[in-house]
Amino acid sequence: MSKSSIDRDSSEPGLDQDVKLDLDLDLDLDLDLSNDKLMQSSMGSWGISAVEGGSIPPMDTNVVTVSKGLPDGPDGPVHGKFSKEDVFEAASKGDPGPLSGLQDYLKKRELNLTSSKYIGKYGQETNGKTALLKAVLNLKDGTNNTIQVLLDIAEKCGDLKKFVNASYNDEDYNGQTALHVAIERRSIDQVKLLVQKGADVQAKASGVCFQLKSKQGFYFGELPLSLAACTNQSEVVSFLMENQYMPANSRDCDSQGNTVLHALVVIADNTKENTDFIIRMYDEVLIRDTRLAQKENEKGEGKLEDIKNNKGLTPLKLAAKLGKIGLFRHMVQREFTDDETRALSRKFTDWIYGPITSSLYDMTSIDISEPNSVLEIIVFGSAINVWREGVEVFS
Repeated sequence: MSKSSIDRDSSEPGLDQDVKLDLDLDLDLDLDLSNDKLMQSSMGSWGISAVEGGSIPPMDTNVVTVSKGLPDGPDGPVHGKFSKEDVFEAASKGDPGPLSGLQDYLKKRELNLTSSKYIGKYGQETNGKTALLKAVLNLKDGTNNTIQVLLDIAEKCGDLKKFVNASYNDEDYNGQTALHVAIERRSIDQVKLLVQKGADVQAKASGVCFQLKSKQGFYFGELPLSLAACTNQSEVVSFLMENQYMPANSRDCDSQGNTVLHALVVIADNTKENTDFIIRMYDEVLIRDTRLAQKENEKGEGKLEDIKNNKGLTPLKLAAKLGKIGLFRHMVQREFTDDETRALSRKFTDWIYGPITSSLYDMTSIDISEPNSVLEIIVFGSAINVWREGVEVFS
């Protein structure tokens, strides 16, 4: 997940790998995936690669236990029990059949799908992965027939909220929920289902793999809305911001104080394709946030674009600092003509006469009359080539 382009390479941490092990007995064991015999070091295989002397564990692996000579029990796969491996295997295959009877099994034993018995492990440590996360990681054509079954079981066992919001708790993928995965898998149907069932739209995936300094990860601003925006999913962005169940707060920030707009600035790479999609998504989020605020009569909160991150930078200042010249030029020269969004403009056309146009610019936060202004950033601390690109934006 190291690329920030619209469509990323398929070789990335978290790809689902199938490994079949023939065992004489189907035991309820937690296999040690840190074993050197099971791990491969290439990104193209298990998605594991070296990071500062260590390694990134796979987000998901499909290790299938195969029993020999043992018939299925009356209320479970083997000996009348549903082991974690049984449930996870059904989830990975998208086959709800083996889950028949699981609800009664759980109720009889006062268990649920978030009990420690049904939480995944990596090596000897639990990583927080549930059967729901397993299922969403193994979508086929955007769906997995076990997801609805698992959610129904959790709801009837009184554990739906905890189950749908369960997240990884390991260092690498900490905070990642099923909603994050569904968005990354680009499945709008699963996103809608999870939100309808109570998924937290403000959940933050703050693991090492999702931080700016991660060489093998993918920074997207931690929040589901930011992830959808950074992966160019307009339909998901629209749903998250305007759904009837739990609309996303577009002004929420990640651990670095970055909003969805800051996140878009970070992943901009100055190529034409990337810049075009970033500009479109940036304006889409900004306009929708403004319209929703006006609809709800929220006054005095300021603009989404005025929010500063932990380093005191607005999206505009961050674009100047990082040298995102294509996006920066658009932000400075942006002009909306309709009354509803005109206030979001920084450029205002005064008059036009033939080939001549006179325009006014909003210099708020740009002019050196303000501390840490955009012009100061460009001159003294920006990746923008000052004279050839930065200053030319204003000419």
